Amino acid sequence: MVFFLFLSLSVSAQTNQKITLKLEKVSMKEFLSKIEEQTSHTIVYRDVIINDDKDVTISVTDKSLEDVLSEVLNSKGLTYQITNNTIVLMKKQAVTPATTNQTTFEVSGVVFDDFGDPLTGASVSVKGTTNGTITNLDGQFLLTVSPDDILLVNFIGFNSQEIVLGGP
Repeated sequence: MVFFLFLSLSVSAQTNQKITLKLEKVSMKEFLSKIEEQTSHTIVYRDVIINDDKDVTISVTDKSLEDVLSEVLNSKGLTYQITNNTIVLMKKQAVTPATTNQTTFEVSGVVFDDFGDPLTGASVSVKGTTNGTITNLDGQFLLTVSPDDILLVNFIGFNSQEIVLGGP
């Protein structure tokens, strides 16, 4: 089987949803569940990046979704990406001095199978790095890359695919 990839440059859209929460010493999963209850978003993440400790405490009133997520996730070494109505959680990538001088841009795309159906959970990463993400429920992804990077797309049961980028 072969899968196809549609790439486009994009800028992340900000949502205008406001969150009101008062949580004390709850698990990250409970916090995320409360966010889903107050928004139209689905939150996607790998279980290995979330611990079961009841160490999330937050009290906010009418604060933006982005501010609430950043406040809690930054302290856990996590970040997020919002695409349509899906929030994808991921570990923060360490920035090395060598990469701070390079020009970067965001690349987004959709991973499809042979029949044109989007692939949820496909791995999209930059070859030779730990910079990567997974596709959301609609097969979409967003990734910060450098002009000379090569994307690796993997999905169980499919052949891996390399995409050479040509710059922003």
